[in-house]
Amino acid sequence: MVRLDCKILSNKKVKPDYFACILEAQEISRQAGPGQFVNVKVSGQSDPLLRRPFGINFTDGKNIGILYKVVGKGSEILSRKSAGKYLDVIGPLGNGFKPGEPPHLLVAGGMGIAPLFYLASKLRAEDTQVFIGAISVDHLLCEAELKKLGVRVRVSTDDGSRG
Repeated sequence: MVRLDCKILSNKKVKPDYFACILEAQEISRQAGPGQFVNVKVSGQSDPLLRRPFGINFTDGKNIGILYKVVGKGSEILSRKSAGKYLDVIGPLGNGFKPGEPPHLLVAGGMGIAPLFYLASKLRAEDTQVFIGAISVDHLLCEAELKKLGVRVRVSTDDGSRG
């Protein structure tokens, strides 16, 4: 675990209220495994006081990605941060996933897909099937990215707009 000032490389809206942020965090990226998370201080002020936890969505050896939904003051502040700004980040934290023998069946609803995407990227595609659910198609995350990995994807939405 390390504490770093991480440069924001991008922070883009991917769906209404959902953002994907890529941080330059080489030391965290090299240490992190699927299922681990980072704690992010979203402001240099004392409000909000507490760091926000975000599951690591991907790593590439140099950068980490986080996927998040704007639900409160902290994530709202983060959503307004632009490329080139810095965030105080601690990570990787947590024990991560320890998958058993294949086949692998991954199940996630809503934001739960963020760390499972990272896990799916590390497993053999032919041995992995991912079931993702969401309130509606507007809240469905990572479907296209999972299909690019070659894993089988099954989708279901509460309102029946998909699946």
